[in-house]
Amino acid sequence: MAKLTDKQRAFAAAKADGLSAADAARKAGYAVESQQSLRVQASRNNANPDIQAEMRAIRERAIADLATVALSTLADILQDQGAPAAARVSASKWVLEAGGHGLEAQKLLHRIGEGDERAVSQLSAADLEALVVMAADKVRFERGQVIDVETDETV
Repeated sequence: MAKLTDKQRAFAAAKADGLSAADAARKAGYAVESQQSLRVQASRNNANPDIQAEMRAIRERAIADLATVALSTLADILQDQGAPAAARVSASKWVLEAGGHGLEAQKLLHRIGEGDERAVSQLSAADLEALVVMAADKVRFERGQVIDVETDETV
């Protein structure tokens, strides 16, 4: 990655914080001769692969920091004997899933063998189906379990 200027780095940080390209350019200190020139500079920065890489790196660092806080919070809940049992069980499940030790991951590893070096193209249909089921379970888990409830229409 090429060395970025201070303004480009500031632009990337502002964009990573969620500002529009024009607002990020303004915040980074680009001259505002006209709105058009600001938009042109913002567009150039937005398209610059080195600036895009810097934005991704900033976001990844932020996510890593938050993941550390999230895992610490889960650890606190797990170790709090006064926390409701349901909260402790839920925290346990999240920690196990995050670490790749959830039940579905373990079943799949057992099924295709831990350390299996096969490419996806070399997996059997049954192995691929198990991967799809595991992925679907993971999506449901991450989004929260959806429970169908029948309503009593007499209420």
